[in-house]
Amino acid sequence: MTHAQLKRTAPEPVVPLIATPGSTGPLGARPPSWTPGPAVQARVTPVTDEQATRAGLSSSVTRLRLRFVPPRLVEIHDRWQLRGHTWKAVSCEVRTSYSTAIVERLP
Repeated sequence: MTHAQLKRTAPEPVVPLIATPGSTGPLGARPPSWTPGPAVQARVTPVTDEQATRAGLSSSVTRLRLRFVPPRLVEIHDRWQLRGHTWKAVSCEVRTSYSTAIVERLP
């Protein structure tokens, strides 16, 4: 008897957005502007409501899990461009063989 195997998702291109200081606003603040960096490959899977709840996140926002092999430095608040939208990292984990980020879609 053979066991069913889960279909692995193919890696897709993900573009990191790099923060650069913007122009000075009327109150003196310098909000960053985001410029695209070189694309990298990542496996992208949806985060279910149950997984979000276990991770201590609300389940009312669309979230994806990005898995990078080989690992790359990923930090909370990093921004990514994929699937036609901008996403912000809310949870990150870096291991020796891979790194993951849970990202939320920005409006």
